[in-house]
Amino acid sequence: MSDATSPSDPEAAARIAALEAMIAAQRATVAAYEAAIEAERARRTEVEAERDRLASERDQLREAATSCSSSRSSWLAGGS
Repeated sequence: MSDATSPSDPEAAARIAALEAMIAAQRATVAAYEAAIEAERARRTEVEAERDRLASERDQLREAATSCSSSRSSWLAGGS
């Protein structure tokens, strides 16, 4: 009587081993893709944070320029 998990036919055993190896390789490929996707998500998060920081800095500079321009116009018009 043979064990149900190990076929007695050498050809079948070889095919099963090849399929198991293929599955292992595919799992490794999937894991690599998942890691690459996660790394890309992390980079995207960093880039979006940098974009938001720069937009905030730009807005602050615009506000400062507008304030400076208003003060200059008032001064040129003879105001205080």
